[in-house]
Amino acid sequence: MLFKLSHDKEAPGIFKHISKRIVPDRAIMGISGGIFIGFVLNVIASRFNHSASDLFVVVFSSSVLPGMIPWFVILLAELRFRRYNKDMMAKHPFKLPLYPFSNYFAFLMLLVIVVFMFINLDTRISVIVGALVLIVATIVYLVRHKGQFKKN
Repeated sequence: MLFKLSHDKEAPGIFKHISKRIVPDRAIMGISGGIFIGFVLNVIASRFNHSASDLFVVVFSSSVLPGMIPWFVILLAELRFRRYNKDMMAKHPFKLPLYPFSNYFAFLMLLVIVVFMFINLDTRISVIVGALVLIVATIVYLVRHKGQFKKN
């Protein structure tokens, strides 16, 4: 993935390199380095927190927020699609029951999950870090693609 991202200019170009045996060696070493850093952080964290189950909750909950983002986007995209394509929806074979209330309800439930993850002390750090990562990723995206947006 890192090799492909570097070819798409979404990751540093150093990871484009292929060895004489046609292996993306630098990308593999980069990912391996990231895994090693995670291992070291795990060892350091376990010195301060002796419960492996607490560490599992942090790692698991850190994947929940990024996994929820596509669902937020899907719900918003459907709302927007239906608003701007009313003529296409008349004969559309796949209609979401109880639209738009089902979209709003699902959106609300996702927000409730995020709020309760923030309230829970075991998962709060994951929500904060996840939100910060999303904010940084959004800023980077907007800066890199600033000329491609049309104002509506």
